[in-house]
Amino acid sequence: MAQIIKKNLNLEEEYEEQKSKFKTSLFICIGCFIGFLPLSALSLGILAIPIMLGFLISGVYAAIFHKKYSILESGVFGEDELSDIIKRLPDEYYGFQNTSVCFEGKKSELDMIVVGPTGVFVIENKNMNGHIVGDAENSHWIQHKIGRQGGEYSKEFYSPVKQVGTHVYRLAKNMRNNGFNTYVNAAVYFSNPEATVSISGEQKTPVFSCSNDETDGLLAYIQNRQAVLSVSDINKLCAFINKL
Repeated sequence: MAQIIKKNLNLEEEYEEQKSKFKTSLFICIGCFIGFLPLSALSLGILAIPIMLGFLISGVYAAIFHKKYSILESGVFGEDELSDIIKRLPDEYYGFQNTSVCFEGKKSELDMIVVGPTGVFVIENKNMNGHIVGDAENSHWIQHKIGRQGGEYSKEFYSPVKQVGTHVYRLAKNMRNNGFNTYVNAAVYFSNPEATVSISGEQKTPVFSCSNDETDGLLAYIQNRQAVLSVSDINKLCAFINKL
């Protein structure tokens, strides 16, 4: 089983923070509502007004924090899904989750770097749902979704192929500046089982999705190729990435 090293816990920490704020706001909202009822029945309007305001304000904040933590929860879930997949690789592979890489003053957050006998791989993970369509060469793709009320809508998002290409460039430059000339491979993985993915054009960077049952395809992409790194090379690269 491959070893996973979590480099940056910011997403999980922010998720827990927003969840805690939601629970606190909700608790205050419920408390104000419970306190407002007897005061209202006793016609104590002077006391009831500030409690009612507290109920309304805390209710608004609870809704805001709930939306934020729900979005973050999706990201954390996607990270865990990808991590569980990479763990299925053999022992000689290592996965680095949430690694920050800077080059020429610009920063990239890499969802997953895999290092093993067959090379170095950067995997961009997306936990989006809906129907994803796009062209491999285009800078933007489209997400088609059905909302909670049943309405259909679409929105553009930056191509994860272009995104992972930038990540690969910055990691490769850092590696070369430190004496590592290993080629860096790229892949995109859609981890949400409720997402269908249809990408046209020549896919120089492969795109895999959970819903299309392509998990094994992602593992094969990493594993089924000629070995290019020795145990010593792997250890040196892992030590370098661990310091990023």
